[in-house]
Amino acid sequence: MRDEQDITLRAAMTQVYCARLCYVLVTSVGFLLILLILAAIGNLPNLAFQLPNREKLNDIGGAAFGAVNGVCFGILLCWALQFAGPVIGRDTLAHTALAKALQAIDVLTLGVGV
Repeated sequence: MRDEQDITLRAAMTQVYCARLCYVLVTSVGFLLILLILAAIGNLPNLAFQLPNREKLNDIGGAAFGAVNGVCFGILLCWALQFAGPVIGRDTLAHTALAKALQAIDVLTLGVGV
């Protein structure tokens, strides 16, 4: 870059560092923006799916959907921990009853035809 544009080494390094810093900042801001949008979309059902004058049914439905949500997060956590063998030990998930049950559900690979 320096030889092509006939600038000093210090100026070339400054340009490269500024470009990388801008890349990191734009990526971080984009990630946070996407995170906020997904959080807003995720909170829409809380506002829209309330049945009027049916508090008990709202509580039961919320508990059911909360349980499904918790199981999905547990499955994702067990899937991610499979790749953390050197950190947590290879046999940790194999000796945990809850992790074995969540891995047996295996919802993540249902759509994959491999």
